[in-house]
Amino acid sequence: MRGAFYRLARLLGLFTLASWLYRGRQSILCYHAFAFEDEHLFRPQLFMQPATFARRLDLLARRGYRVITLDEALRRLDAGSARLRDVVITIDDGFISVLRHAAPALAARRIPAMLYLTTHYQTAARPVADLVAQYLIWRALRRYPERADALAALLPPGEGGPIARYQRLDKPARRAFLRNARAAGVLEPESAGLDERFRIVTAEQVRALQAAGLSIELHTHRHRYPADPAQLRREIDDNRAALAACGVAAARHLCYPSGEWRAASFPVLEAAGVVSATTCIAGLNERTTPRLALHRFLDADDISDIEFEAEISGFKELLRGARRRLRGA
Repeated sequence: MRGAFYRLARLLGLFTLASWLYRGRQSILCYHAFAFEDEHLFRPQLFMQPATFARRLDLLARRGYRVITLDEALRRLDAGSARLRDVVITIDDGFISVLRHAAPALAARRIPAMLYLTTHYQTAARPVADLVAQYLIWRALRRYPERADALAALLPPGEGGPIARYQRLDKPARRAFLRNARAAGVLEPESAGLDERFRIVTAEQVRALQAAGLSIELHTHRHRYPADPAQLRREIDDNRAALAACGVAAARHLCYPSGEWRAASFPVLEAAGVVSATTCIAGLNERTTPRLALHRFLDADDISDIEFEAEISGFKELLRGARRRLRGA
């Protein structure tokens, strides 16, 4: 029904109207990881099929959009010359799938993009363990539903399914669960080779991404956003130092981890030399949008092409504005 609604809106010229109304706004798109096999079914908001990503890039070109760098977008916002037909592509975290799938698609089309790289798991040289565990639980239940009781028996009682109950465990309990579940044969062994899908790019791979045309920026070191100013400054400094070891000079743009941000921390960011920061707030940016609270559209594999087009055309911004006015009435 939603797709039919957007198609009707486009047919009635509402996409075109929205594009005219918001012609001076700036759109920033957000992506994360890309699927090797079935990860997009596990978490479509995090993993996108490479074919979906390629289709998005081709749709932008077909509809007359131009992809620009974030630096150019900020200059245009400052000068009052932003154009809705100019979009920025950002990618969060830095999983290896960015190098394997996204970078070639971008390079083939000569499209710039920015990668916000979190660096703890890179320097630790191991996959993001919690993500691996959740994927393995999901995959076991999907392929072998008869294992549900065995998985549940290895977890403390509580509300929700095995993944939700796993997430409530502390780190030692999570490690113990994985050992026991693999020993019992209800989760795939480490030798299955799945961890590679959940690794952050190495320093050498960062250089390959730069050579492919991606700019590399800040995403905190441990993928967290502490309320304490000193701890927050350490996150940024450690992230910047790890990036420098990869050959990244003068990183100054930040993406808030997990969309968590606070205006009260802006002075810390400014003192650390951060000139822009992106949130997970859906919407378009204008000249008055705080540069440390930029809006983005989080694209996902379960978002249809017509809904994607509704976003980049400004039509969904029109709907968001109408909802805000109705709530305020």
